[in-house]
Amino acid sequence: ATPECVGRYLGCFKDFIPAPGVPPVRALGHHALGPIANLSVRECTTKCSLIGFPLAGLTRGSLRTNPLRARPATDIDEVTHSCWCGCSLNGAAPSLPNSTCAAPCAPAPANDRPCGNDGAMATFRMTCDPPAAPSKVCANASGNLPVGRACSQTESKTWKFCNSSLPLEDRVGDLVSR
Repeated sequence: ATPECVGRYLGCFKDFIPAPGVPPVRALGHHALGPIANLSVRECTTKCSLIGFPLAGLTRGSLRTNPLRARPATDIDEVTHSCWCGCSLNGAAPSLPNSTCAAPCAPAPANDRPCGNDGAMATFRMTCDPPAAPSKVCANASGNLPVGRACSQTESKTWKFCNSSLPLEDRVGDLVSR
């Protein structure tokens, strides 16, 4: 049976985190759904649970109704939402006031909130019925990455990609294999 998952709201976090020399990263980094106009908190939390993640986040944006033609003054952008998943929140993501993420999901019922906002991710920890199987994606056994930042935890210190004295090719090869 497909689980039905509800999310316990964890808080509102900055959506993009600038990182020197690489593209910005998100508070939760695995893109699961969107951008789409009709997305609910329950749909996002269920999707993240099905693919093995314990955390879900929603962001809000807009999509041009017709990006290929000139934009008349009467054009209105369509409000969209995207669903993101993760094992843990990016430690570099600063928290934001809950009011920043208070926008409802559209066109879901007005009580389906918070759904994030431009530049802000509403985050949730899932509880599912039936309970989700233990996550294989977020496990820290058998060579999988530990929860949290890579190379910041004891078990990751022995991995080649965390050894900055090794050649970059060796480090990247080790990381990709994981």
